[in-house]
Amino acid sequence: MTPGDLALDDLHRVLRGALSTASHLLTAGERVIVRRLLALEGPPGRLWVRLAARRSASFRQDSISLSDVPDVEEALLELAEHDLVHRSLPWSRVLALLRVPELKALCRQRGHPVGGRREALVERLLPEPGPAPIACWRLSGRTLVRRLERVWFQSGWRDRGTLLLERIGQVQWVDYPLSAPQRAFERRTQWRAFEASLHPAEPERHLQALQHSTARGPAHRGLDARRYHERHLAEALRELERAGEHAEAAQGYAALLACEPRRPGEHALRLAQCLDKLERPAEGAAVCVKWRARARPEHAASLERSGRRLAKKAKGHWRPARPLLKAPERTLQLPAGPKQRSRPTWGEPPLPIERAVLRHCGPRLGEFAENGLWTTIFGLVCFDLLWLPIPGMLPVPGMDGPLDLGTAAFMRQRAAPFAERLEQLRQGLGAEILARHHAQWGGAQVRGVHAFPLETLQAVTEACGPALAAVVERLGKEGWSAARGLPDLVFLPGEHGVIPELVPSRLPEGLLLVEVKGPTDALRDAQRVWHDRLLRAGLAVEIWKVSPCP
Repeated sequence: MTPGDLALDDLHRVLRGALSTASHLLTAGERVIVRRLLALEGPPGRLWVRLAARRSASFRQDSISLSDVPDVEEALLELAEHDLVHRSLPWSRVLALLRVPELKALCRQRGHPVGGRREALVERLLPEPGPAPIACWRLSGRTLVRRLERVWFQSGWRDRGTLLLERIGQVQWVDYPLSAPQRAFERRTQWRAFEASLHPAEPERHLQALQHSTARGPAHRGLDARRYHERHLAEALRELERAGEHAEAAQGYAALLACEPRRPGEHALRLAQCLDKLERPAEGAAVCVKWRARARPEHAASLERSGRRLAKKAKGHWRPARPLLKAPERTLQLPAGPKQRSRPTWGEPPLPIERAVLRHCGPRLGEFAENGLWTTIFGLVCFDLLWLPIPGMLPVPGMDGPLDLGTAAFMRQRAAPFAERLEQLRQGLGAEILARHHAQWGGAQVRGVHAFPLETLQAVTEACGPALAAVVERLGKEGWSAARGLPDLVFLPGEHGVIPELVPSRLPEGLLLVEVKGPTDALRDAQRVWHDRLLRAGLAVEIWKVSPCP
């Protein structure tokens, strides 16, 4: 089977799957197009799927050369009989397909000057439309297929490339039982509203959409128009802030918060800062108080700090929240290296700061962890929970995890088995569970799981002991966004080590989590929250401040 036939088979697979849940959303004309695409085979089918993968729907016939489509013109004519390609192109698109010598020849033919750049040639010819001097075509049906892909994959961004990667052996997927298909949308108006939400519009339109809609459940989270409206509106309000329009931005943030957004703490912080710019610190402090308890932990920490500052500026009272535990600090001196891609380097040979610290602390074994190590441990200790038959969570093949993986719904929809797994982790069984699931994983594509050595994963899991439950619980309860702020480095248990350039210079024997900061780096609130959680769980966490050698 040729690559074109494989791609055509993927197209048919997606269309049949989408029709099982979305046929009621299509117009009569769209159903005709889908039936014609499902009937494609041989050279015309191979040609259509190749053309659909191009960036533009318009193309020149002489630009097509495919080994498995011997007669391109014949294949195009057969597609044209089924209205899957058209010769009718706007004159502007025809000019865009012409090369500079062809544009000059056309100018010469019509009595125009032939000098200047391409833009000037096009400008002379644009007011005088005429027949195309070359064979030009426009592909039909590509936009409809893309919309049906989003419905079938239950995602605003996934497409048939997922299936292609598996076919060519680039990735492999876990074999899991499919959930019963569910309707993505009940009415066509809902579908069209979601498609419209993918594109930026005037802020008022995004706000109105948020005011007249409700959030969708976990099974349809990837097709929730509110997510995109909130994102586009927040980006527009940030642009207003950058332009100095703080009053208008504050009004927009207040309206956004009234719509029960997904990240209220983030928007409340922006609103408080706008009010500060407008010299209304008391109102800003009140916003911080109101939303502090409803925000995610990292945003709550930001609201705490901003609210305290605004209350002091307004000469008002501030009731502080429970203070966060602070990680102890060390200082480390390393030779400064040249910048690479505008990023400082350290040591010899020059490396990014985290890698340089790891190398300098050898032979003590360490790992550049950040978020990936911990989401990998989460994915492996909870591997069996990922594939439980939760309704609607695994609707199609080729998924890298259930639809709610990495969201706050993951723990909620698996409350009993997740609680049982946390209890097993508190009993110190994490390393045993991880090793068993690592063999089942087999390197398949799973969201959040990366190819760390099994020995490293087991060593970290064993060294964490019961404290691992605190990390897993937070990631399960809040989702992958909570992983931001986990320490940069993990030093595995080993003998006491002495590093002369480090003050204090003696490393502990047990597991050590290290946040590395350069001379201009500041600790983020997400990092402060994780330091507090990890310290309260009994893990050793430190901040290493790196400075250049004198």
